[in-house]
Amino acid sequence: MGQTKLPKARNILAARTQQTDLLIRLGRADEALQDLPSILEQTRGWADAPESAEAHVLGLFAEAYRAKEDLKKSAKYFTDALSSLQAHGATYENPIFLYSLSTVLLQDDDLYGAMAVFSILKKEMEERPRPELLSNFYHLKGRLLSEFHDPEASKYLLKSLELDLEAGNDEAALVSLLSVMHHARFSDERNTIRSMLPKMREFAANSEDPRHLKMVAELEQEVASWGEEHS
Repeated sequence: MGQTKLPKARNILAARTQQTDLLIRLGRADEALQDLPSILEQTRGWADAPESAEAHVLGLFAEAYRAKEDLKKSAKYFTDALSSLQAHGATYENPIFLYSLSTVLLQDDDLYGAMAVFSILKKEMEERPRPELLSNFYHLKGRLLSEFHDPEASKYLLKSLELDLEAGNDEAALVSLLSVMHHARFSDERNTIRSMLPKMREFAANSEDPRHLKMVAELEQEVASWGEEHS
């Protein structure tokens, strides 16, 4: 009988966290925040929970507050998630939360805080490479360099875009395209963005996330402002 409790608890929590994640993606963060305290309590009361389970729920809190543009609360929950990983011996997941913390600090105009967290992330990625996070890493590096008007920014943003396209990750590719767009100065960079627009339109039209249509509209508006390119 004891053997059936573990899978049951895991399945119930997995279903609830997936539903909450979907609510956040659909722009219904307030609803997600109503459910998250009980999910966190249930996770903390689960004796056989995976080492990173609490951190992932705290990460959902952080993403919900990010969606509500309460960036300081979001940063606090990402920091709490990192503390939870440390306490439960699950530091192998640090890069995921370091990346998220750095991005939310950057979003909150805390450039030096974002740079400090990125430096820790860089060291972690050097010591324990995570190929699946390389696109995110390049994207963040490109965004940080762009804050200092470094011409190398576009190089890293394009690297991120290439990896997203190779992986067939249209959502990440759309985010990368938006970042490249703001720093595209040369005709080859702009032509890359133009060539991707039809694919991004199709992706956004079929997406359940309303933000994707807004992102494509932003892309189209910027591309239209470029006019005709001459080599």
